[in-house]
Amino acid sequence: MAEKLEKKEKAKHEETTIAERIKYIRGSRKRIVFCRKLDIFRNTLQKWEANKGFPDFESLLKLHKIFKVNINWLISGEGNPYLTRLKKPPDIETRINKIESRITALEKKAQK
Repeated sequence: MAEKLEKKEKAKHEETTIAERIKYIRGSRKRIVFCRKLDIFRNTLQKWEANKGFPDFESLLKLHKIFKVNINWLISGEGNPYLTRLKKPPDIETRINKIESRITALEKKAQK
């Protein structure tokens, strides 16, 4: 059932304009707060949300970094709105153990 909802959500966003996707990212945040975070003027955001302007490259990067927005989704509507992160790769414990043992070996060598 979760997959069906996710597919519906993706399909819904693919049919939207970039203006609507920017409004979606802003959500219930006040325009002034959103603008301050992006370091843009309020009228710039108003143009974006009215579909009379488009974020420049720097603004796209800020949206990505600050709000974890998927830039591909923002531009095209394809994919998920937000980036998803793996909690940790499956073999992270093994990597950590190898690094710790190397550090221990180096420390022992340094003490001799």
